[in-house]
Amino acid sequence: MRIKLATLVSLGILLVASQARAGELECRSSGYRYQYCRADTENNVQFAQQLSNAPCKQGRDWGYDQRGIWVDNGCAAMFNYGGGSSHHNRDSGRDAAAGIAAAVILGALISASEQHHHDRGSQGNDSRVDVPPWAIGHFAGQDRGGGPDIEIAVDPNGRINGMQGSRIFNGQMRGTEAWIGNRSYTVVRSGGGIRLFGEDRGGYDLYRQ
Repeated sequence: MRIKLATLVSLGILLVASQARAGELECRSSGYRYQYCRADTENNVQFAQQLSNAPCKQGRDWGYDQRGIWVDNGCAAMFNYGGGSSHHNRDSGRDAAAGIAAAVILGALISASEQHHHDRGSQGNDSRVDVPPWAIGHFAGQDRGGGPDIEIAVDPNGRINGMQGSRIFNGQMRGTEAWIGNRSYTVVRSGGGIRLFGEDRGGYDLYRQ
């Protein structure tokens, strides 16, 4: 009996969590600039409605990862993301989640003592540091391809804000990978600063300011 209740707890929590994370998001590329809109996508995103005259082609004008959705080149659109994101399923999903939540609470009360250590261990695996400390801060330097000088600021959540010449841009960093516009870079520590290497061998040599 306790094993069955523990299984119900696990399944119920997963379903309720997936319903809570589902949602809609409007993301706009203002001024034809890169924009990153944060959302817990669970790597499940559907293009719902185009809001711009500019085209919205996946991989070129929009894309996503687990932490959000990005748009560029003037694309503006509505997106559905996460589990059970369709409009017509959302209300019934919430009702089902409420019923399962009640069963989860009952099962949790009965089997709490046996599940306590297991639950604590599971939670401990979720903590991690995404952005290396040496990559956080304000940096400036040169475009290795000969373009204008560049300045970027990286915050502890990996958000990138920068300027190159008169162009202002945004991006996102996770671990040692960075996305600026439609390009991805590998980030490495270099002396008192960082280096960004692009797939086309271009990139930036940046020094801490």
